[in-house]
Amino acid sequence: MCIRDRKGCVPGSINIFFKEFLSAEGTTMKTVKEIKELADKKGVDINNPITAYCGSGLSACIPLFGLHRIGAKKLSLYDGSWAEYGAVPEPKWNLQNLNKLN
Repeated sequence: MCIRDRKGCVPGSINIFFKEFLSAEGTTMKTVKEIKELADKKGVDINNPITAYCGSGLSACIPLFGLHRIGAKKLSLYDGSWAEYGAVPEPKWNLQNLNKLN
């Protein structure tokens, strides 16, 4: 199955596009204050383990760095990302399973 054939997200995940962490020009990261506001608005609790993912594991590094800047400590990258997760017709794991790796 091609990842383009399957849509959705990892159950329990919060969708924040990596560009939301960048300035309007897209050349620098937003300020700490702006990132805190974004995290609050999206319902991200930086005291909980956070596993970021994207299509292949590259773009998810930007949100992880932004969250690190505002004090998140339990951060990890699901390097298989959607390329791995989306290729499995009925995955047996979810966000809670991934966060146990932290």
